[in-house]
Amino acid sequence: MIKLGYTKEGTSGEETKDIVSLRNEYASPSTNDLFALLLAKRNGCPIITGDNALRNAARQEGVTAHGLLWLIDEMVKCDILTGNQAADALERIIDEGSWLPKKECEDRFKKWRR
Repeated sequence: MIKLGYTKEGTSGEETKDIVSLRNEYASPSTNDLFALLLAKRNGCPIITGDNALRNAARQEGVTAHGLLWLIDEMVKCDILTGNQAADALERIIDEGSWLPKKECEDRFKKWRR
């Protein structure tokens, strides 16, 4: 079941050829990442990634790229999460081994845990 504005997307045969072109230009992102980039570009939407290779490819393709911290910031800003919920979630993400910039995380904990 698709909820909350998510849609299932596919690619045409021509777009699959475009993936081959992207693969030739950008060696580091995975093929799945390049499909995500192609869909973001086609739909005029940003891409959320923690992968620097994908982020760099997106910028070169004119696609806005954001990371996880930006996404959590937006969720707090739009009242989807409270500051405490965001801080708790970020702690769990870090505890599970996700690498995120330490200073940026500490700044958010201070801001969100007021």
